[in-house]
Amino acid sequence: MATQKIFVKDTNGESARVGSAMSTTYAYDPKTRTLKVFWKSGAPVVLQNVTEGEPIWVNCWGGVPEVKRIKLPRRKADCLAWLMDFSKETRTHSKEEHENLIKRQRESYDWWNYQEYTRSNEGWSLTLCNRSDCGGVHHIACYISDEAAENKDIVKAILKAWSELRWMYYPKTFVQSVLRDRFGFSETDLEDVDAYLGDK
Repeated sequence: MATQKIFVKDTNGESARVGSAMSTTYAYDPKTRTLKVFWKSGAPVVLQNVTEGEPIWVNCWGGVPEVKRIKLPRRKADCLAWLMDFSKETRTHSKEEHENLIKRQRESYDWWNYQEYTRSNEGWSLTLCNRSDCGGVHHIACYISDEAAENKDIVKAILKAWSELRWMYYPKTFVQSVLRDRFGFSETDLEDVDAYLGDK
């Protein structure tokens, strides 16, 4: 029993498994933009007007699953941090907030051989550490100012820096759609960052 995240794709008339769920599957038809989530042999949970690549939460709790759209953060700086998988607790919006969070995080996670990995510039900073119980990487702190998030060239620089630390956790088509819709990226802008978005 767990909440699964799926990125909707055309299932070509077949049912696809929902994450690691044993009894939950889904089918998506891009022509009708209809998503159907099935649990065992019961009637499906249906969502209309679903875009291909859209992220959906499916709560697989042991009965008919709860299905809902994932809401991206409204604030652009938070949305960009979210794409890099920084949780709400690790996001800051000022240099001072960021420095305070880094200090608290070091106190919480400091141990022998602790290492941080940071990329930063004016108006932004991304910090990970080598926490072994998180597969070798843990999101420590992210600072993106609102001004930085409004500047396409800075957003591109942040995406490049992130690609040097880690990879995008979300499908490329989804990240591209967010950059297009929320950050006003043109096709040329997307070409500029294509190498930083992974191959998925």
